[in-house]
Amino acid sequence: MKLSELKADRHGRVVAIAKDEHFLNRITSVGLTEGARFQVVKNDRKMPVLVYVRETLLALNRKSHSLKWTAKCAGFYFGSALVLSCIVYHIAAPFLG
Repeated sequence: MKLSELKADRHGRVVAIAKDEHFLNRITSVGLTEGARFQVVKNDRKMPVLVYVRETLLALNRKSHSLKWTAKCAGFYFGSALVLSCIVYHIAAPFLG
């Protein structure tokens, strides 16, 4: 059964995780690994699934392993890096001559 199909206050154990490498790296880094016991705290259809695992409350976005979500994240990080580098350049320029 998928995590997104469980109702609130249900307990479970992770048997398998999607094999998308990016998603797998992110999800295991926060403690949701195969064999981990969890409790679904809240599962509304249009909101992230709230899961309590290893004394941590996680909000899992339903579309975080899709290509569209990955592209949005990459665009956000690229844009943030561009803005930050521009700010640093303009602050440092007077001091560098």
